[in-house]
Amino acid sequence: MPMDNNMSLSYYDKYSILIITEKGFLTKLNTPFQVRCIYPTNGIKLNTLVFVEAIISHDTEVMMYRILKYWIPYNYFKLT
Repeated sequence: MPMDNNMSLSYYDKYSILIITEKGFLTKLNTPFQVRCIYPTNGIKLNTLVFVEAIISHDTEVMMYRILKYWIPYNYFKLT
């Protein structure tokens, strides 16, 4: 079957994200989920645990988390 070039793969939506666990299983993580701050921003200090309220893709195709009412790039945080 030929590949449809108009298809897009989505690994997240507004309220969930697909992740691969340490054991190699694909699982769906629903908001709110907890993350650890690895880059201080918007008053969130390094190593602080916070909850992701929602997820979006910014114009630059960077995934953003809504945390404490701010939209922050996902790579400022690590899943716990």
